[in-house]
Amino acid sequence: MTQQNDSRALMENALRKIQRLNSDIKELENRQHEPIAIVGIGCRYPGADDGVEQFWSNLCAGVNSVSPLTDQRWNQARYFDPQSPVPGKTYSPNAGLLDDVLRFDAELFGITPREAECMDPQQRLLLEVTWQALENASMAPDKVRGSNAGVFTGIMNKDHSDLLVRHLNLDEIAAHMNAGNHESVHSGRVSYTFDFKGPCVTLNTACSSSLVTVHLACQSLRQNECDFALAGGCNVMLAPTTSIAQSQAMMHSPEGLCKAFDASANGYVRAEGCGVLVLKRLSRAVADGDHIYALIRGSAVNQDGLSQGIMAPNGPSQVRVIRSALDNARVNAKDVSYVEAHGTGTKLGDPIELQTLGAVYGRATGRAAPLLVGSVKTNIGHCESAAGVAGIIKVAKALQHGKIPAQLHFDTPNPFVDLNVENIEICTDPRAWPAFSTPAPAAGVPASRLAAVSSFGFSGTNAHIILESYTPATHREPGVEHPQQLLFISAREQSALKAYIPRLIDFLESSDEQALADICFSQNTGRRQFEQRIAVSGKSRRDLIQALHQSLTAERLVTRHDPRGPQIGFVMGKLDPQSRARLRPLLEASLLFQKASTEYLDTATQTLGRDVSAALWNAAANEQDQDLIDGALLYGFAMMWRALGVLPRWIIAYGPAHPVAAALVGALSLEQTILAIAGLGAQDKALAYLYRNKSDRHQPLQLNMDPEGLDQALQADAVNVIIAMGDASFIDGYLTRHVNITSVQIPAKSGADVWADIGATLVTLYEAGTPLIAAAWDNRPQRKKMPLPTYAFQGRRYWLERLNALNDEQSNANVQPVANLVLADPSSMSAREYVKYLIRQLAKLEDYSLSDESLLIDDVGFDSLMLAELRTRVEKAYPTLGKIPLDLLHTGQLGELLDFVHTAVGKTQPSLATPDALSGRDFAMAWLTQWNASGNVDNVGRMNKRHVHKSSERNVLLGAIAAIEDTGWYAAELFHDQTHPFFYEHAQDHIPGLYLIEAVRQFGIACTHLFQGVPHDFPFVLDDMHIQFDSFAEHDSPVFLIAEYIDLMFKDGHLHRSHSRCHIVQNGRALGTVEGRGLILQPADYQTARSLEATI
Repeated sequence: MTQQNDSRALMENALRKIQRLNSDIKELENRQHEPIAIVGIGCRYPGADDGVEQFWSNLCAGVNSVSPLTDQRWNQARYFDPQSPVPGKTYSPNAGLLDDVLRFDAELFGITPREAECMDPQQRLLLEVTWQALENASMAPDKVRGSNAGVFTGIMNKDHSDLLVRHLNLDEIAAHMNAGNHESVHSGRVSYTFDFKGPCVTLNTACSSSLVTVHLACQSLRQNECDFALAGGCNVMLAPTTSIAQSQAMMHSPEGLCKAFDASANGYVRAEGCGVLVLKRLSRAVADGDHIYALIRGSAVNQDGLSQGIMAPNGPSQVRVIRSALDNARVNAKDVSYVEAHGTGTKLGDPIELQTLGAVYGRATGRAAPLLVGSVKTNIGHCESAAGVAGIIKVAKALQHGKIPAQLHFDTPNPFVDLNVENIEICTDPRAWPAFSTPAPAAGVPASRLAAVSSFGFSGTNAHIILESYTPATHREPGVEHPQQLLFISAREQSALKAYIPRLIDFLESSDEQALADICFSQNTGRRQFEQRIAVSGKSRRDLIQALHQSLTAERLVTRHDPRGPQIGFVMGKLDPQSRARLRPLLEASLLFQKASTEYLDTATQTLGRDVSAALWNAAANEQDQDLIDGALLYGFAMMWRALGVLPRWIIAYGPAHPVAAALVGALSLEQTILAIAGLGAQDKALAYLYRNKSDRHQPLQLNMDPEGLDQALQADAVNVIIAMGDASFIDGYLTRHVNITSVQIPAKSGADVWADIGATLVTLYEAGTPLIAAAWDNRPQRKKMPLPTYAFQGRRYWLERLNALNDEQSNANVQPVANLVLADPSSMSAREYVKYLIRQLAKLEDYSLSDESLLIDDVGFDSLMLAELRTRVEKAYPTLGKIPLDLLHTGQLGELLDFVHTAVGKTQPSLATPDALSGRDFAMAWLTQWNASGNVDNVGRMNKRHVHKSSERNVLLGAIAAIEDTGWYAAELFHDQTHPFFYEHAQDHIPGLYLIEAVRQFGIACTHLFQGVPHDFPFVLDDMHIQFDSFAEHDSPVFLIAEYIDLMFKDGHLHRSHSRCHIVQNGRALGTVEGRGLILQPADYQTARSLEATI
């Protein structure tokens, strides 16, 4: 019996483990197939520079956004010949072009004009469209900095890079052109600018690039490699080269129309565009309250391999990729009702694609209606590496609205395909798209729509994606809606603010009243806050629209000069019955007020052993209870202000309110506050106290309430705004003396609406620059994000005129070269003015106002390359200056740099730099002969051991060290210790090579500390070394080391990596060379690396 029980227990235990494992496997499988939500869309396509809504509107209206190509990109007359194909010519007269493709809001992204004009416009376009996509997802760009976000970018053409090669001489190539044009940096620039830490990939599979990026992004999300992803592609046409090559292959339409699947289809039209999607796992998107356009159920990518031609479409491969995508999505082919086809309108590609769609979808068993097919390329042209994402955006909007836009330019079906046999219908008219579900949906489960998108690259790489409509849950959590709505709007410059407000007005006018709270929530939480500001408050959509109109006509746009905003003081006095009545509704409508007051009342109940909260709604039983209830109201009200970011510089509290003020500044706990209020005597209630929000906050100052007494107490703590809660009449005399102080009484003494008063006050404070926490105003659980109009980019045209393709007919010999930077004589102005002059010239910001508080990287837009050039030019202009500390350049304010230069230069006259007559090494060798060193091996003094990371002075192998003028070379004298037990373990008749190598290593470490400003506690890691000795170093004469340091890379304001080349010199002759690469790590990074190493 016992044996049977044991066997049964073992079997039950095994069964439980099997069930658990099966559950884990199922959970893993579900995670690998979790739908991916499209939560944000940014795009610019021909005729739709304003984003996704304009793009969708054009599609629904059947707009043909292809236009005649004249001289918008190149001299079309020179390269166009309607006879096809003619060598060196194009024959298609049209293109889908973006407006003002060279304009860029460089200042918004902290990029200097000098760098902006060196950047491929595709990089610049990706930055703006990424910003647009994040705002469309209500993700403020500054709030997602540092996120584990993936960036996947498709790029096909590199016209800008090709133009640089064709038009610039080698000596005209600038440092910024490398990162500004390299394909890898198209995605890297996005990750760098927005500080994203997840996977970052640029890929090129030709026309399928952007659809492949979406496929990879979905995989990355399902593997938990990133928390959200940005995927898409970009295409800009700047030179005729690609068009000419494609014309020779007869890929273009002579009529300039993309007539997909029509009998007269004869090629496609090239187009520009950029599209970026913000993607999240569905579970996270729902948890974050995101607006979801559509779901990506599954995807697949494959390759044609060996086929009838590398650029020819391959039907069997297309079938395979579609079936793989369906398997990945766990979807039946018969349930997909619409396919956004690749549909380029080529004679070869169209019939192959239609037959493929028919084989998989059209003739699928159980299909109830013909498969609908369309192509967005008939509207905008073929955007190449941005084409696939354009199809996704079209389908996502169609799924959202239940409407399929019509395809253009279709009259007669392609004769090589029988659409009836394939069970396909080209969507030539706008179609309502009803949702369905097979089998019938369960109760409460919404029906859905399924669609697919294809994209085939002429590289042979094919991609297919399955999408599904999304219906959000209609259930909204219960709660009282906020009685007052606020809109906080800002921009970097006034022109952007003025351009954005009309867009927001139009959006509000087209919205319904029920969405108003979500609109305000999305605007207030999903946007970065800038210096130029406007805010409006109201109870209805009409109130806000009217206030926005007034803000435009009244020129009420505000510039924030003080980054801290106005200084604020709180005054808290006794509440009268009317004030209590107007404050009580805040308990119902303000979660912030309610939370703080409830905490106060709960503490009072626990501390006093009785419940006083009933007096909130009824008459208090006694004066003590009334004081406690007033304390709850004042505490809740003040904590609400603080949660909104309104932080007082000081609080003046009168009577029973002063223990509350003590709690607000942290001088008393809530329990102590309750006891203090309960124990107040009549004499205490007649006193006023001043509490400061700083180090002496525990020392309240008892005030004389006459104007002179207040003047004396507050003279060192001036404020601009006073918010008075309760009776504040005792400061009237003080306010009469200080008419520049704005005083706001809330609740007002009259019967004004307290919410309107609060809203008006927050509007004033926001516009004056107070760093309000806008998200705290209405953060109810039922709030949902909504896609709103996005930032109104400004900027200007950035372009090297030398690259102008209109000059192609001229030889390079006839084109004036790009002028080198010609600088003024530094002796013509003060050192301070000359440094400012250099900054403006290097950044091409001639009219830029430089304040002493500016940071060169954060405010002016310098990067490490520009800082290095600035440092070199300043040091060459002032030879007696010495080395400018790197931290001063990277993290110091401009005023500190100017003070350093001014002080170091003194009255010494600067000199213009002249080119060295000798090479760097030869000059350093010649300099050694004049260096005031010991000249004798017996007179060398050891260097400080800290400079070479040694604990024992005996192990320091260097003597004197110096910078060789302003050449970037350095010199050191060897400290020669023939008795050193390690290096001279065996007697040798020359200096051991190991001794010299260690001296070189110490030389490199010392240079980083003494000349590059690296802190002494930063570890130095040598990760590569090459050694060559030609001769022995003898004992009887001094040995010197000279070195140059190149390929410097900086991180967080400190040197991070360098490449050194050191020569060992004796008697004026180089004995050998040691080259090495080293890393300088911050202590925390070093410990992390060591910890990881220990775990391997």
